Amino acid sequence: MPWHDWAVPEAELVTALVAVVEDVTGIKLPDYQEALDHPGRSAHGRLSWIIHLSGGAYIDLALMPRRAGN
Repeated sequence: MPWHDWAVPEAELVTALVAVVEDVTGIKLPDYQEALDHPGRSAHGRLSWIIHLSGGAYIDLALMPRRAGN
């Protein structure tokens, strides 16, 4: 979330989240590079991703993009 000027880019946050989920669960998640490169669009300019876990579970993630130049 871009609460601070030093917020990381959205793709970096999604990649870090996937790495943590894999580390904690021990599950290798499906390749998400295509989804990372082409996020969905949600209301108010949010970027969105669906991160599939196992057993039909998933993370529905929507992020506000950082302002240009930050």
